[in-house]
Amino acid sequence: MNEIVLKTATSEDTLQVYVWQCLPETRRYANNPEVPTWEHHQAWMLKKLESQCDFFYMVYKGSLRVGVVRLDFCSSNRFLLSILMCPKYHGQGLAKRTLAAIDRIHPDIEINARVLEANVASQALFKAAGYNKEKRDLFTKNKIEK
Repeated sequence: MNEIVLKTATSEDTLQVYVWQCLPETRRYANNPEVPTWEHHQAWMLKKLESQCDFFYMVYKGSLRVGVVRLDFCSSNRFLLSILMCPKYHGQGLAKRTLAAIDRIHPDIEINARVLEANVASQALFKAAGYNKEKRDLFTKNKIEK
């Protein structure tokens, strides 16, 4: 099954997200390359899950959890997107389908994404997903006009 489904993250996802956060492939292009401690991760995850302004989804391919995507509130109708796909699923087009799912769920918001220049694959992903490259590390997508 190739369908991507986004489900709201829960506290039961904390360990899986932590495992992915600790992988060298994940830390390589993270804004903070340091691996978080388990205690720090738990506190961060709880804060994100309790947020009334942010959106935090687990990405499923069939019954498999394959990644996470977050929309962190910035201002008014603007959010900062963060996406993490489990490295063993890289190169399968899942991230692009995840971004398309976000567009379907949240067509009325502006989305920003910070992508390090060295992260060539993610730079290409956001271009292919219809994001505009505003700066060397900033991509934006305006709300979808109906």
